[in-house]
Amino acid sequence: MTLSVPQLETKRLRLRGWYQADAVPLTKIFEHESARFIGGQGNYAKAWRVMAMHIGQWAIHGYGTWAVEDRNSGELIGFCGLWHPGDWPELELGWSLMPDRRGHGFATEAAIAGRAWTYDQLKASTLVSYIDPANTPSIRVAERLGCVRDGNVELSGSVSIVFRHPSPEAISS
Repeated sequence: MTLSVPQLETKRLRLRGWYQADAVPLTKIFEHESARFIGGQGNYAKAWRVMAMHIGQWAIHGYGTWAVEDRNSGELIGFCGLWHPGDWPELELGWSLMPDRRGHGFATEAAIAGRAWTYDQLKASTLVSYIDPANTPSIRVAERLGCVRDGNVELSGSVSIVFRHPSPEAISS
């Protein structure tokens, strides 16, 4: 089976399908202590398995998470996109960046592109981001995206804040 993952481009970023070679740089995200917010720390083997799960979302649903690279350097700087395992209550838009690439607006830029694609191509009427209450950097990204708090949800044994994204109509107006 060959997957067709659409490529999105922003001013600074390219959101693309995954390459096997992406597992090596992706390991940096999972070695960092902030990986506790995305399933826990790990090594290359964990990064490879997570990458395979992201690819699997494309195979199962026809949507998923993109590898995010810097358009100028071609360097993998993180991932962003859609996540909807079987036990998730709603379609989620998530993001994670290399530790040295945080704080420059890349997550917001990637999420705006991913959200626009979701609303345009999937015709989704709503979208959420589930964020650990201690993950203040991601909470700030959600707020910059215009998300509003919409209660809490328990996922995989821990509580997350539900951040509801503006509707497609609210964004286009």
